[in-house]
Amino acid sequence: AFKQIFGIADILDIIQTIRQGIQTVIQNVKELDSAMVEFRKVTDLTAQGYEDFMDSAAERSIEIGTSMTDYINSAADFARLGFDAGDAQFMSEAANVFYNVSDEMDNINESTDALIATMSAFDIEAQDVYSVIDKINEVSNRTSISSGGLADAITRGASAMALAGNTIDETLALIVAGNETVRDPASVGAGLKTLSLRIRGAESDLEDMGEEVDEYVKSTSKMRDSILELTGVDIME
Repeated sequence: AFKQIFGIADILDIIQTIRQGIQTVIQNVKELDSAMVEFRKVTDLTAQGYEDFMDSAAERSIEIGTSMTDYINSAADFARLGFDAGDAQFMSEAANVFYNVSDEMDNINESTDALIATMSAFDIEAQDVYSVIDKINEVSNRTSISSGGLADAITRGASAMALAGNTIDETLALIVAGNETVRDPASVGAGLKTLSLRIRGAESDLEDMGEEVDEYVKSTSKMRDSILELTGVDIME
């Protein structure tokens, strides 16, 4: 009777669907377990603390529209940088929100890396993370570059730009201006990094990148002293 109602083909489809569902569940459990292992490596909570974290991760990941695995992996990334468990969880939520509201981002790692690079470079505290997200989205909404493109460029160049004395606002502005012509945020970010290193005469960093170190780079410090003496202007600021 069962065969007559559904047919052999339908029965096989049902069995295959069940098998795929079970395999998916098993894979998700493995990924979630791996994420928790990584989080445990970089935090020192009690057994109850980890249970509370899991409960919170389950609830918050649903609320912000992400998977528990992405949520926990992102928290582990921030914990590796020295954030305590609470701040790491807060930052993870911000990274997942950033990923959800941004365009042209392939995965949560891109938003996590962008926030890490930006906050580390410009010395931004955890509680101010949403100001970074707001800036990037605002610039993306008002210009032709995507928030994903801005994140890519700032990940590549934020540290060098900050060392050269630029603020996050100035760095975003330079990325937008450069991208108007180049139309390649990754190249713009790398280019700004190289320019910053050349202006500061950072020979070893340039050599590590495979860039040529010419006499102009070596003489930057001498030019700085000469120009400062003649005009009172410090070209490094």
